[in-house]
Amino acid sequence: VVTGSGLDSQKSDEEYRELFDLALRGLQLLSKWSAHVMEVVAHGCIRHLISVSGQVIAMIKGLQVLMGRMESVFNQAIRNTIYAALQDFAQVTLREPLRQAVRKKKNVLISVLQAIRKTICDWEGGREPPNDPCLRGEKDPKGGFDIKVPRRAVGPSSTQLYMVRTMLESLIADKSGSKKTLRSSLDGPIVLAIEDFHKQSFFFTHLLNISEALQQCCDLSQLWFREFFLELTMGRRIQFPIEMSMPWILTDHILETKEPSMMEYVLYPLDLYNDSAYYALTKFKKQFLYDEIEAELLGRSIDLNRLITQRISAAMYKSLDQAISRFESEDLTSIVLQGTILQYVKTLIEVMPKICRLPRHEYGSPGILEFFHHQLKDIIEYAELKTDVFQSLREVGNAILFCLLIEQALSQEEVCDLLHAAPFQNILPRVYIKEGERLEVRMKRLEAKYAPLHLVPLIERLGTPQQIAIAREGDLLTKERLCCGLSMFEVILTRIRSYLQDPIWRGPPPTNGVMHVDECVEFHRLWSAMQFVYCIPVGTNEFTAEQCFGDGLSWAGCSIIVLLGQQRRFDLFDFCYHLLKVQRQDGKDEIIKNVPLKKMADRIRKYQILNNEVFAILNKYMKSVETDSSTVEHAEPKLSAVSLTECGEFFKERNLGDAHVSIQSSSSVKGTCGPELLRTHKVEHLILLTQPREEESEK
Repeated sequence: VVTGSGLDSQKSDEEYRELFDLALRGLQLLSKWSAHVMEVVAHGCIRHLISVSGQVIAMIKGLQVLMGRMESVFNQAIRNTIYAALQDFAQVTLREPLRQAVRKKKNVLISVLQAIRKTICDWEGGREPPNDPCLRGEKDPKGGFDIKVPRRAVGPSSTQLYMVRTMLESLIADKSGSKKTLRSSLDGPIVLAIEDFHKQSFFFTHLLNISEALQQCCDLSQLWFREFFLELTMGRRIQFPIEMSMPWILTDHILETKEPSMMEYVLYPLDLYNDSAYYALTKFKKQFLYDEIEAELLGRSIDLNRLITQRISAAMYKSLDQAISRFESEDLTSIVLQGTILQYVKTLIEVMPKICRLPRHEYGSPGILEFFHHQLKDIIEYAELKTDVFQSLREVGNAILFCLLIEQALSQEEVCDLLHAAPFQNILPRVYIKEGERLEVRMKRLEAKYAPLHLVPLIERLGTPQQIAIAREGDLLTKERLCCGLSMFEVILTRIRSYLQDPIWRGPPPTNGVMHVDECVEFHRLWSAMQFVYCIPVGTNEFTAEQCFGDGLSWAGCSIIVLLGQQRRFDLFDFCYHLLKVQRQDGKDEIIKNVPLKKMADRIRKYQILNNEVFAILNKYMKSVETDSSTVEHAEPKLSAVSLTECGEFFKERNLGDAHVSIQSSSSVKGTCGPELLRTHKVEHLILLTQPREEESEK
């Protein structure tokens, strides 16, 4: 990508040469492609032309636009490169044949070589060095003869270039008027060098006029010109309808084939009209030809925006209709969740470790990473996890996200409908009142003003009974929408929740009667393991999970967790969140099992933010779904007494924070749990309220 004109940036000879070669290759490609198209037309292969030339014309016009944008950069490089090539050839390369010609007293050869140097050389001091040994036929000194060739962005004139090439051609010509040619007086390497420069200099004229050369290489005007006798009518009658125009035939072919890959070429054939108009004015210099082109191109108004919008809308409506019909006939979400994903969940739950506690902070983030990497080894090495499993979850997540986008679009549409319906239902906004004015008076005056727009009373007074019933029903429905709002997305989430009835999603009842803490039997624990896998940084040439699966993967996992009511437990017991919390405290950065710790922590934080956003959106819609929002659990103790130390150790081992224990005994004594109280009173109910420590909380 080249930015700017490049006129102020000085480059090396090699960089200028690369741009020079790039411009030359571009012109050669354009001329080759244009010649191919014209050759196909000349042989009458119209069917073949229509099928392939749309792409070729698009390539020609696209490359023409790109090279046109870089014309200023190319001009700078072309002038520098041609100047350097001419000066190096004349001042350096021709020294050796001039030395030999002087030594052998070849007067004709000397005159030709001197004429070339005088025509093109731009000496640094303004004149040829008089002490140059080659002028006397002598060898250079041992230290060499230093010739400084300047560098300028100045190209030769057309006359200079023509004279130099003509004289060089006389040197290397095989035949001439005399019996002996000048070629025989030159050494073999010198002849090859002159021939090579003569071939390269052929392109100098075209490159120095790159704008005109670019126009000529991309000129496809002959695809439009069809008849010589157009001049007979002198422009009074359009000879051909647009259906017979080659540019329109190509454009219509692209639109009719409905090939998605061809749609990007739809406007390129229309540029043939520009070529034809330019050729008619500059080459033919005939006004009637230009009038014909103008009548065909500009004689009609085509709203491309409207046409494209109509086609896209029709395609979208058709696709949505098919999707809804298929959704109504087959429960796709149920099939995916209860079929493929359910089988994968059952398989992965079996390879999960039965117990996986969150290590204590004292182990440090490197130790915790190595512990989790070892515990989740079977999940990490599961062959189908990063392909089929993630892809299946991605499809579910994308479907949920698509429904959310539809819901948001419908909400905007509903807001517009309600705003438009408000004046017809006598729903008026509060008006601004000045000091001393009464709001009731202003509102009554406004209601009286808009009373003729109130639809229901108007229909009741003038309409038929059927019209009155329809008006009342419509008014009632609009008011219901205004009061409660209708959410399609909530219904869809509730429907998906009904598919998650298999016991594998929630696991067996907890042995402690409250909840699973260290056991890996619930879905949120399995998702923690999956999240650990795709949070591992990948190699240089590998694709990340977000590049392969986007946000659909996270939407699927978070949606299932919310619908199962496991969000709080996921936030509390997630492997990645625990590792991130410890790494943020100790700040260590090591490579454990070929996993960079700091990079993994950064990826975990990114996904934590994404998960929180998804949870917030889902909880906004899931008003009727039960969640594990309760922070108070009642449990019957198995022992008659429990020590405060044991309670503290239980919570400390699981990183649940400080425990506040309330005791209700048989003697109705209530208070904070203490050793004396536990020894003297029989514990009947143990109420545990847990809160995370502030220093360990991300919030």
